[in-house]
Amino acid sequence: MYSKQNVDFFCGSTPSSRKATTGLLSIIAYVIHLFNIQVEGLYELEEAHLGEFAPLIRAARGEPVRLPELKKAAIKATELILEELNVGA
Repeated sequence: MYSKQNVDFFCGSTPSSRKATTGLLSIIAYVIHLFNIQVEGLYELEEAHLGEFAPLIRAARGEPVRLPELKKAAIKATELILEELNVGA
């Protein structure tokens, strides 16, 4: 008599364990959703912080970048490198 109840419980066929499982899955889904929001916010913050070099970083990651933006960032990076080389010489 008790073994059937134990089997039902461990198989998730009792209403209370189904509710508990559903509740836990809902919590997990919500936490994952919050993590995704945080990660998207970090990407936006990173792009805002990088400013004019963001197209170079996005291109290095393999993300699509418009060619004019990429050219402008590459020119700016090259100018900075040349300035540093001239100052150090």
